[in-house]
Amino acid sequence: MTGHYPYDITGDGRTVLKGGYGLYAHLRGVDELQMANLLADSIVTFNWRDLNGNRVFDAGEVNFDLNGPDFVSRRVEVGQALHGAVPNPDEKEPMSHEVSLSLERQLADNLAVRATGIYSRMTNTYRVQNNKRPYESHNVPVINPDPGPDGRLGTADDPGISITYWEYPLALRGSAFQQPMLINDPNADSDYKSFELAVSRRLVNRWMVMASYSATKLNIPYVANTAGVTDFTGGGGLTVILATYDPNAEIFAENKTWEWIGRVSGAYIFPYDVQVSANFEHRSGDPWARQVSFTGGRTIPQIRLRVEPIGTRRLPNLNILNMRVQKSFFLRGGHKLGLQANIYNVLNINEPLGVTPLSGPNFNIPTSITPPRIGEVGLTYTF
Repeated sequence: MTGHYPYDITGDGRTVLKGGYGLYAHLRGVDELQMANLLADSIVTFNWRDLNGNRVFDAGEVNFDLNGPDFVSRRVEVGQALHGAVPNPDEKEPMSHEVSLSLERQLADNLAVRATGIYSRMTNTYRVQNNKRPYESHNVPVINPDPGPDGRLGTADDPGISITYWEYPLALRGSAFQQPMLINDPNADSDYKSFELAVSRRLVNRWMVMASYSATKLNIPYVANTAGVTDFTGGGGLTVILATYDPNAEIFAENKTWEWIGRVSGAYIFPYDVQVSANFEHRSGDPWARQVSFTGGRTIPQIRLRVEPIGTRRLPNLNILNMRVQKSFFLRGGHKLGLQANIYNVLNINEPLGVTPLSGPNFNIPTSITPPRIGEVGLTYTF
């Protein structure tokens, strides 16, 4: 449901105020349903006791009883959500509310400027609750020192702090105490505040240009901690959106960072109708935080946690320039032949798009980089 309305402030059609409101319903995702699919592929984690110290699994070193002492968890393979979900009779549909207001002014026949503000809020946000291990059952503290970026204790980069996570009592161990359910947590509701400034000059006297700058302040209370490269996009699947309902999911989970993007694009028509255009984009790097894989608990023997706020680290900003040259030939009968050449990433930047956030030998090593400079030649025929 949306409604947007313009208002001519000056009465001459040159200054327009636009405002509106939108209400958008959440669409049920496949991964949300997979939690309840008992036939879905799942991953079961057990403790392994290397009884003979040979670092090779031997029969009898793991008790594979789903309610035995070695059982840790059973999760859906896609999204890493808990397996065996039940419906929530009190579940409410998540909604997105958006309010926008913009002021646009025509300075000349071919030149206009615009300022826009947008506020969005998500309500009835989902989290995953384990009905048989409630929030308050995570009451056994496990304290671990932070080993620093190298992942090894006793080295020069140790920050000298400890992280506490919470496990549940041994009495709640086993698959019998695993029953996930979607719940609405008002404390998880997020909001976004954005603004944009833009200027545009239409194609006159063989050239045109458009420029804009926008920024968004994020307020996301609980970003699920996945093995993903960044803390906003996460690793894909359900856990990007849904945090579990337990105190461990709230450790350094808040994302209150800014993201921004600036764009400039233009075109010029040379003699013989040869058009050259360019698009430059400056984009903020994704925020992230260092993670550590902690061990030592009995019911949660291993857990991966952030050890600093999201945004303590950022990927490098991206400055990408793309260019195009095109020429059209008009043929008989309204037919047209078009030739074009594109160059992507003209500056050939190689900034990382993702890094390994886990402390250890691979910490901060890029997992992907910006694609290299690429040339493309195209031919089109219109008839």
